Amino acid sequence: MIKITYAPLQGLKAVDLPHRAYLLIAYDKPNTGVVRIELMGFVRGVCDESTGEECNFTDSSSLEPVKYTLKNNQLTLFNCHPEISAVDGLPNDPDHADTRKDLITVEDPFFLYVKGDKSAVHLVRNDAGGQEPSVPEFLIPVPEIPGVPPGFTLPAAMVDPQNVECPVDEEGGFACEGVKLSAGGALVTLSDFVVSTGTINPVSEACPNFGEMTGAGGINDTELTLVAFGVIEGNALDKFINALVVAILPLEKSE
Repeated sequence: MIKITYAPLQGLKAVDLPHRAYLLIAYDKPNTGVVRIELMGFVRGVCDESTGEECNFTDSSSLEPVKYTLKNNQLTLFNCHPEISAVDGLPNDPDHADTRKDLITVEDPFFLYVKGDKSAVHLVRNDAGGQEPSVPEFLIPVPEIPGVPPGFTLPAAMVDPQNVECPVDEEGGFACEGVKLSAGGALVTLSDFVVSTGTINPVSEACPNFGEMTGAGGINDTELTLVAFGVIEGNALDKFINALVVAILPLEKSE
């Protein structure tokens, strides 16, 4: 077996970006020729620690995965935008104006990756490393607006690869910023998400008065509740731009 390690120059300033490289092997026996091997991968932070430069990737393989499942296999999802009031049957959330509220069934487990000294939790997706994603893929219902058939859904998932470090407080609670999710592939553009066991204040240009949401628990508890929010920045139908997306995830540890 021959092991080859290489560092592409384009990775010097990149952070977890996909790249393609080619390895050319020339030979002259028994005949003359060249073999080209395509190498696909992700930049994992090319840095020089001797200069004090901070590496831009934390290897998640040394972190302890803690498995959770949703209580009743459901999370609560809110979508807030003035255009929602023009959709028949919506809004359907009595506590928030211009808001659609859905209960989303997710049976697959969630994983929090905990640092050894419990000073940080990581939200991870690293398919190449064979690790389970912190957030499994799930389906989001889409309002029945012109151009969208009844019962239409979009798959939502963490962007791969990704490793977000979340500091843990003295009570075991934590807050994460910069969590990247995708919805419907290229159909919907989302902002980075904030995820927390504490209090968040979800806001967007289209929904500035949604109100605070509060999570509960921490990594030392058998149950915890995550609250999260992000913003729809664009989509193929040019609808619900700047809509606020808020989620409540009640989790319990799974053996």
